[in-house]
Amino acid sequence: MTTVLIIGAGSIGNHLAYACRKKNWNIDIVDIDEEALIRMENEIYPSRYGVWDNSISLHSSIPQKKKWDIVIVGTPPDTHTKIALEVLEKSPPKVLLIEKPLTTPTMPDQNKLTDLIDKSGTKCLVGFNHNVTENTKFIEELITEGIVGNPSSINVNWLEDWSGIFKAHPWLSGPSDSYLGFQHLGGGACCEHSHAIALWLYLAKLLDAGSIVELNGAMKLVNYEGCDYDEETTITLTTSRGIKGIIKQDVKTMPAQKMARIDGDKGYIEWYANYSEGQDVVKWSIANGEEKMKIFPKSRPDDFKNEIDLIEELILNDNISTPLDYELGLEAAILTNKAVESNKLMKAIKL
Repeated sequence: MTTVLIIGAGSIGNHLAYACRKKNWNIDIVDIDEEALIRMENEIYPSRYGVWDNSISLHSSIPQKKKWDIVIVGTPPDTHTKIALEVLEKSPPKVLLIEKPLTTPTMPDQNKLTDLIDKSGTKCLVGFNHNVTENTKFIEELITEGIVGNPSSINVNWLEDWSGIFKAHPWLSGPSDSYLGFQHLGGGACCEHSHAIALWLYLAKLLDAGSIVELNGAMKLVNYEGCDYDEETTITLTTSRGIKGIIKQDVKTMPAQKMARIDGDKGYIEWYANYSEGQDVVKWSIANGEEKMKIFPKSRPDDFKNEIDLIEELILNDNISTPLDYELGLEAAILTNKAVESNKLMKAIKL
């Protein structure tokens, strides 16, 4: 039986534990906060999925002398690199999934982690799960069909008031209670909503848009009640092929807008997450023709199903390239780092 270690009993740990148990995998969950383990067993998991799964083993420290096929790091971003290094040094699994964002904007020890991943033989992924949802897969098909022709721009918005995050984490009274309220810990709009950055990078790869040659980051920074984070971030990009891009992220927009748009000389494609309740959507049109739309019904657990399906494939064949590969997650981290730098300098920077 496939064995899984999930480090972190917070919201993402619950989501991924449920997705793994749907595969009937054997799961150990570790959290140094015993209250988090109690909360998972008595509140979060049963409230989301109906009942606690007694086959899940809970631990306050990583069990010794045990090896897992899959290790998932679902802790705060400022701990990701340290924990991933420890996992790879002590007992490298077949697949290591690090929750997004990969790291904090300063990227401590990232070169060391990259080197160790290369040497370990472990397939490493970063949890940008929207890169593998059904509507994203459909966009890949449309791009392959040549719907947009030669692309001219790629724009992604991930605009969402983070009240939904605190609703899912009722033990937090606000951003100051966790990393969320501190950009240097991996919080704020640019890091917390970095799905936008990862989706932009993946779409650019599918379109063969070229490398990013110039970037401008503009952030609205907030300092209150001890917090220090970006409430909104806009990143403008230019690629080596002359394709323009705009990535907008915030933690204040209601209702949320999670969408991407690709424009080209033949047509356009629009991608939506949570277009309406229980629906992701893709819209497209060729040469100013009639707009078409395809609906992808889903539930909240479905947001993580494809991610775990992909990991199952990698257990059998870790040589395949995926939209969650570490390289893309690292590129997203570098882009975040450069956006913070650009904002501090108050000017565009060359890459």
